[in-house]
Amino acid sequence: MLAHAVAVAAVKSGGKSIFLDSSNNYSPRIARALCKSSAFPERVLKRITVGQVMSLRDLEDFAKQVADLTDVTVVVLDSLTGVLNLTGAPGSKGRQRKLFAALDVLRNFVNTNHVHLLMTDHSTKKRSTGKPSPIGGNIVIHGVDSLVRVDRLDVMANAVRLLVERSPVSPPPGGVVVRISANGIKSIAAR
Repeated sequence: MLAHAVAVAAVKSGGKSIFLDSSNNYSPRIARALCKSSAFPERVLKRITVGQVMSLRDLEDFAKQVADLTDVTVVVLDSLTGVLNLTGAPGSKGRQRKLFAALDVLRNFVNTNHVHLLMTDHSTKKRSTGKPSPIGGNIVIHGVDSLVRVDRLDVMANAVRLLVERSPVSPPPGGVVVRISANGIKSIAAR
């Protein structure tokens, strides 16, 4: 839902979005529901380019193919874990090198075209410290500017906590608890 909300918000603000889907995550139904406030939801949806990426090679190839697109505001990769699943053995040096190369191609695209990149990923807890670590390890940890942790909360249906763990903004923004559904993202703060 968060990935869809970012892609739709970028389009509603006048830009274009690229949604790189590593499985069957993209849903036109969800995107359409998020366009309810728009007078022309179909026009909004046409400004979202969806690409299927099943491996790091696909990710690199797609980034090269869209290098000439104009008015792109955001690239959403949902999810990096899905891309890594079909790329090689977890933790292998070869896969880590491929991941670094693919992220470098994306970084060049982002910097050249002045767009934002949102990657969703999963994390595991390190056995030694119990701290969460994103799938992709040090390549991902050191290759991103901002890291936002999303945790489901069992106390309320569709409730998640968004916590900024790392950001170039100083001081980093605090966390927030929201409800995420097909109708969008709503704050649960009292008004």
